[in-house]
Amino acid sequence: MNEVSKIPNSPPIGGSLNPNWIVGFTDAEGNFFIDVKVNTVTLQFKVTQANHSNYVLYAMIDYFGCGRVNIDNRTFDAGKFVVTRINDIINILIPFFDQYPLITSKYLNYLDFKEAAFIIYRSEHLTIQGRAKLIELKGRMNNKRPWLDKWNHCQKVNISQLNIQWLVGFIDGEGTFEYY
Repeated sequence: MNEVSKIPNSPPIGGSLNPNWIVGFTDAEGNFFIDVKVNTVTLQFKVTQANHSNYVLYAMIDYFGCGRVNIDNRTFDAGKFVVTRINDIINILIPFFDQYPLITSKYLNYLDFKEAAFIIYRSEHLTIQGRAKLIELKGRMNNKRPWLDKWNHCQKVNISQLNIQWLVGFIDGEGTFEYY
């Protein structure tokens, strides 16, 4: 992946990002990923955005004080805010998402990602049992998670208590406005 070297001349969102906005945007555009290969295990948190809006990715670097922005390897008109360093995941991302929990079923992926992070942090991934646990966690995340698990989680969400900043972030990530 090529690292984006120039910060675009886009309008700032308004100084520092609101943490609830970040959670809503992550619920819409974020991804928690575990990659288990023969000799390596990698964790990756990423948020993808089209280049015309990638200033938000740089604002996330400013907010968290970690990560990088890469050109998306599938298309050159998108970028990704990416965090892979285990210390950044343990010391920055996990405390953030524990304090400001995700609302959608993506929360379940976060919990598996968090468990994997601690397995790696404690070097348990070097054992047969730890590696097997990582493979199990990976095997139930994202599009491999059963629909019923996602549904059941979402049924527990009290939508009357949604934070307006979360909603704005989620709409910024998933919303579309059409005129007919």
